[in-house]
Amino acid sequence: MNSRAFVGGVALAAGSLLSIFSAQAADLPRPHAPPPVAPVAYAPPVYNWSGIYVGGNLGTGFASSSWSDPFTGANNTFSKDGFIGGGQIGANWQINALVLGIEGDFDWTGLKGSGHDSLANTINTNTQWTSTVTGRIGAAFDRLLVYGKGGVAFCAR
Repeated sequence: MNSRAFVGGVALAAGSLLSIFSAQAADLPRPHAPPPVAPVAYAPPVYNWSGIYVGGNLGTGFASSSWSDPFTGANNTFSKDGFIGGGQIGANWQINALVLGIEGDFDWTGLKGSGHDSLANTINTNTQWTSTVTGRIGAAFDRLLVYGKGGVAFCAR
């Protein structure tokens, strides 16, 4: 056998072996895909009522006043209404669901009214400002705060 024939036979045998093994590799089953994983669901953070706040308000107010004279028995009732506006500042502290707070406010008013006594004299009333200082205790249900509030109020007439 000559060397050319030997090299050709070796090349033919090597090519056949490569073809056989590559055909077998292509016939292997595909690997299984990993099972699907559910996406991670993040719970939204629970709202926290702790902190300091500042706010303002505008509106209208109304009130009624009455007077009586114990000597003559004369009496009268009159109403007053007008602008009211101001601001407030406060702070809350949340401990689990319990919310404690304090708030102060101040409002300028234009509440004015007048009436007459039994002698036809004019009686005027004017509330220039109001202010409160209050405490608060409440229960937080995420973004809902149910609370009670109490304190002291002041006004200038």
